[in-house]
Amino acid sequence: MEYTSVSRQVNATFERASRTGRFVKQQKQKRTERFDRYAFLKQVFQPVVETGEGTLNESEKIELGFYNSARHLCDLYGWEHLVPNCKPFPFNLACDIKTLRQRLKMSDENLDLRILQDEMHPARLATIKTCNSGSVLFYLPVKPMLDLLEKSETQVVGELILSVYAYLFQIVGVNHFASDFSYLADQYAMIAEWYMYDEGYSENEEERAEHLAFFEEVNERGKVSLMLMEEKCHLEKFPMRMKTFIANTPEQWEFEKTARAFLKLYEDYPNWAIGDRIIRPFGTDEDEHSIILEQYLHFYWDWTQLVQQQFMDCINAELNECGAMDEPTTFQYFDTPQPINTHDHDFETRLFALLHELIDNLIDLSK
Repeated sequence: MEYTSVSRQVNATFERASRTGRFVKQQKQKRTERFDRYAFLKQVFQPVVETGEGTLNESEKIELGFYNSARHLCDLYGWEHLVPNCKPFPFNLACDIKTLRQRLKMSDENLDLRILQDEMHPARLATIKTCNSGSVLFYLPVKPMLDLLEKSETQVVGELILSVYAYLFQIVGVNHFASDFSYLADQYAMIAEWYMYDEGYSENEEERAEHLAFFEEVNERGKVSLMLMEEKCHLEKFPMRMKTFIANTPEQWEFEKTARAFLKLYEDYPNWAIGDRIIRPFGTDEDEHSIILEQYLHFYWDWTQLVQQQFMDCINAELNECGAMDEPTTFQYFDTPQPINTHDHDFETRLFALLHELIDNLIDLSK
C-alpha cells in the first residue's frame, strides 16, 4: 500500500480581485451570511491516504484468500463450490466456514477446519488432524529389562528388550528418568527429599532407611539402564537379535510379536521422532496448562516400586490441573490446489498401540 500526501483544494485568496475601468459595473455590498452550525456535515474531505487503483483493502484480501482456499478444499473432497453469501464481512466467512466444517465432518469426523493467517497469507484454510493418544500414561519400566539381563537363562530376552528400548530412546525420543532435568527425575527427587529431610514423613527409622536404600538403587541402576540404552550398538543389533530370537514360553512368544512390530516400525520410519509433530492444542489460552509429551511418555523404574502410590499421586495431582494434552497433529493447507489428503498418522497410531502391547508383555515376563 502506497502512502501519498494529498493537498486539499482551498482558495488561498480571500480578497476580491480589483477591477479597473469605467465600464466595470459596481457590485452591491452583501451582508455576511450567518453562521451555519451544520456546515461541517456538508463538507467533503479527500482521503489523506490513497490505496491506489486496483489495490485491495485488508478485508478484501482476507475474503479472497478464504474463498480461494475454499475452492481448493471443495475440489479435493468433490464438493460443490461455495457461493459467497451477501452478509457483511466477517459474518460471511463465519457462515461459510460453518458450512465447510459440516461437510468435512461427514467425510472424516477426526478432521477440523481452521482459518489461519501469517505474514505471507492474509487468510487460508487448513484442515487439522490430531492423533488421539487415549489419555494414557505410557510409563515404560526399566527394572524388568535389567533383571532379565542379569540372569543367563533370560539374557537373550533382556537383550531384545534393550534393543527395543534403544530404538524408543535414541530415535523415537522417549525421555529417561535418569536423564538430567527430565520430568520423572524431578518426581523421584521430590519424593526422596520427603524421606531424607521430613522427619514426620516416615513412621520409624527403619522405614526411612528402607526408602533411602530404594532411592539409592533407583539412582544407581537407573543410570546403568540409561547408559545401555544410549549405546548405538544395541540399536544396530536390533535386526540380528530379532532374527535369532527363539521364544521358549507363551509370554516370550507374545513379546516376540511385539518386538518384530517395533522393528518394522523402525524400518518404515527410520528417523521419525514422536515429538516432531506435537503441538499445543488449538483454542487453549497461553496461561492454560496442557499435558506435555514427556509427562505421559517416559521411562521410569517399575510399577512395583516402593513409592508407587506416592509417585502416582504426585503425577495425577499435577496432571489434573491441566485442561488439554499435547498430541501429534498434522496440517494440510489449501492456499494451493491439493491433489490428495496428506493427513497420515500411521506412525503415531502404530507406536501407541505397540506401547500398550509392550507394557503388557513386560508385566507377563516379570511374573
